[in-house]
Amino acid sequence: MTGWIIVYLSPILLGIIIPFLMNQKINGLNRPAHNFLPPDFAKNALKSLLTIAAFLIIIGLVILLTPVKQPALNIAGFLKLGFFVTCFGLLLIAFYYLLYCLKLSGNLIQVVVSLSVLLISTTVFWMNPLIESSAANQAFKQSLINIALNFNPVTVLAANFFQHDLMRAPEMYNYSVIGVSYYSYAVWWKVAAGYAVLSIIFFILGKSYALLFPGKFSPGH
Repeated sequence: MTGWIIVYLSPILLGIIIPFLMNQKINGLNRPAHNFLPPDFAKNALKSLLTIAAFLIIIGLVILLTPVKQPALNIAGFLKLGFFVTCFGLLLIAFYYLLYCLKLSGNLIQVVVSLSVLLISTTVFWMNPLIESSAANQAFKQSLINIALNFNPVTVLAANFFQHDLMRAPEMYNYSVIGVSYYSYAVWWKVAAGYAVLSIIFFILGKSYALLFPGKFSPGH
């Protein structure tokens, strides 16, 4: 089961590792606004993509070495999973780029991105009081449940690719009321498309800000 925990938590792990890699020797001093990506940023983004590839290799090994009783994933499913994880990784890179263009310090950006990933990956816990308190308004409650589940890359990944409903796990009933409610998970490709669209928006916003306010960048450490 330990191997599957690593697979399910891969978005959180990427949320820690990718910002760390992106923050290595970022130096944008006197960077002209027309340069789309500074050299350090492009190099670190490539490292981050290679990290995603390494994670996918680890996931593949876990799938191959796990007993048959665990949910199986064929080649097509693995490729879909790879696309999903890559889109999520690109979202993290794009979010970092946006904050970088806003001239925040590299260390601050690293913390903000990692905490943001942790926040969206734990929605089923911290949103629980909101869901409980909205019991009188079923429509609003259902909307909160949908947000808690489908904004969460961990629950989407587990449900879509491994048919594992984490909210129905016996342990989860002690921490969240979602398991005793009616809900359904978003289709993985819709979530991945959302990641891709957000990535493009973040890049456009960051580049637009850099063009409008081309002052000296000093996002170092």
